[in-house]
Amino acid sequence: MEATPMTANDFRRLALSLPGAEEAAHVGHPDFRVGGKIFATLGYPDPAWGTLALTPEQQEFFVGAEPAMFTAVKGGWGKRGATNVKLRAARAGPVREALTAAWRIARQSSVRAVRSGTPASGARIGVTLGSGSPMHAHANQLGIPPGPVADPQALELARVWSSQGHQFYVLHVAPFQEQPAVWGIMAIDLMKHAARAYEQLDGRSKEATYKQMLLGLMAEIQNPTEPL
Repeated sequence: MEATPMTANDFRRLALSLPGAEEAAHVGHPDFRVGGKIFATLGYPDPAWGTLALTPEQQEFFVGAEPAMFTAVKGGWGKRGATNVKLRAARAGPVREALTAAWRIARQSSVRAVRSGTPASGARIGVTLGSGSPMHAHANQLGIPPGPVADPQALELARVWSSQGHQFYVLHVAPFQEQPAVWGIMAIDLMKHAARAYEQLDGRSKEATYKQMLLGLMAEIQNPTEPL
């Protein structure tokens, strides 16, 4: 179970856990930046609050999902998406998702679209189409489940790596060339399996974890970090 109330240091730890995040300050308040752009602040309007630089759509989503935790900043700044976090009512999961959404907005200006399957310098995501050629072995790669090991007709459809703050994908889309909607189903199935895995890892509620994942999914849909 997530501990409450959240402290300013808890908020700081979550903000600084995001790739490239750095702490600075302005007008006497600690702030958190990526690429020089502020995505979160502590101590506004007073030490009991944090602030996130969201879009109006994201603000509506998070306030609607957790009204005791999130509220729009008063005035014009709030109408543009600035959102307060009430620390004493906050839980780490939803705050982490909202911080990530704000971080993505700040990060977005430095992210370039990937072309021709080769990650450009500074790009967050690289995508390569599977070609059937052998993958290089890596000490941190995951194992193959028993079922596919025993099935000579099994196909690997996706492989995802995280490296130096970027994500890299190898995809085998040919088996569903006429059914791209299958990838949407697999994305949701992946989140469900991940929620169960978190429950096995530390006993947290798979339902609460799945809700957090949906918050992240909606934040990415509403404010994508990569152009299509």
